[in-house]
Amino acid sequence: MSKLPADPLFPPDCTHIEVSCWSCGHAVESTPDYLPTGILAHDFESRAKCSACGIGWPHVSELPKVRRSW
Repeated sequence: MSKLPADPLFPPDCTHIEVSCWSCGHAVESTPDYLPTGILAHDFESRAKCSACGIGWPHVSELPKVRRSW
C-alpha cells in the first residue's frame, strides 16, 4: 500500500518503524519517542539519509504488520 503525502509516519496502530537503505541495506528501528511529533511519512522519507552510505529516500516499514481482512 503506497503512502500519500499527508499520511502520518506513525499511524495509530503502529508501535515502531524499520527504516532501511535501498542501496546498502543498512537498517534501523525507531519509535515515535525519537522523532518529531506529527511528522508526515513523506516529509521523513524526503529528508532522511542513510548514516552508512548517505543515500536518501529510505524504505520505511510500519511495525507491527497489520493484517487486513480481504
